[in-house]
Amino acid sequence: MTGKIASIARNMQIPCRIFANVSDLERRLKSPEGETQQDFGGEKTLWLIDLQRNQEDWPRVRELAQLMDPPAQIVGYAQHVLPHLIEEAQLAGFDRVLTRGKFDRQVASLIEEFAAHA
Repeated sequence: MTGKIASIARNMQIPCRIFANVSDLERRLKSPEGETQQDFGGEKTLWLIDLQRNQEDWPRVRELAQLMDPPAQIVGYAQHVLPHLIEEAQLAGFDRVLTRGKFDRQVASLIEEFAAHA
């Protein structure tokens, strides 16, 4: 199975970093003949959500993710000085909720882990 990655963010910094990591992963997955062994055009979805973007109805976001087939995996992140946002996403049932610093350090491994199971 292959998958898609969606980023909902306040600015282009994180989406650009995600794109760079996906591009790097695709380069590393190329066979010697140049054929991609993994692509990101299928049905499984990873949502990377900046919790500071808007005050959303996080339980409703989780509910929408569950309606997808297969359900989308949601990773939320916010600055460590905003623990109420982190707690709201955890209570809503996000798959993972990280501080922004931890997300920045782990974004490449999150994408690789997703690609390995997509």
